[in-house]
Amino acid sequence: MTTNSDLDQIVDEYLHRLEAALADLPAQRRVQLIESITDHISEARATLSADSEVAVRDILDRVGQPADIAAEALADQTMSSPLRASSTRRKVVAAVVIIFIVFLVFGTFLTTRINNGAPSTSVNAATTTTLSITVPNVVGMSLNAAEAQLAADHFAYVVVFACTGSGVQSGDVEAQTPSPGSSAAEGTSVRLVTPPKSCP
Repeated sequence: MTTNSDLDQIVDEYLHRLEAALADLPAQRRVQLIESITDHISEARATLSADSEVAVRDILDRVGQPADIAAEALADQTMSSPLRASSTRRKVVAAVVIIFIVFLVFGTFLTTRINNGAPSTSVNAATTTTLSITVPNVVGMSLNAAEAQLAADHFAYVVVFACTGSGVQSGDVEAQTPSPGSSAAEGTSVRLVTPPKSCP
């Protein structure tokens, strides 16, 4: 007569064969599958009116042969890996695009920083004479000092951030256009070049 202990041994032998067949799967996935199938077998046995060897083997047959289950699980693993890699690549590309857009917008804002309070070149209706004045030398000054000097001399200005490797600190004027000492019309926009806070 077959006892419950004998039936449990049949199930244990099946699960041992299943675990061996799933050896090539990652450990976490292997444990999940074995636990899921063990729970399924236990639930199926609980519904039996009589727990017999024939009934137990019928349940195991319906669950499937360990080799077939392993082959299907490995196939799923092989197919899902490229999908996960593709998804990761899409997320990385999206993040790079977002960062690029943020830096582009922020950089555009910085490079178009113009002093709206400085007078601009205008033509008086009564006269077409434009006053030419000497462009001051603001190279080496801080941006704040340079902007104050240009505003006092009736020049506008545009700040441009550029990495040149000159060693000048961010916030200090590295170069200017028009060049110092040249003559320019009152209200001319002077281009101030300074390194950003960080350069690649």
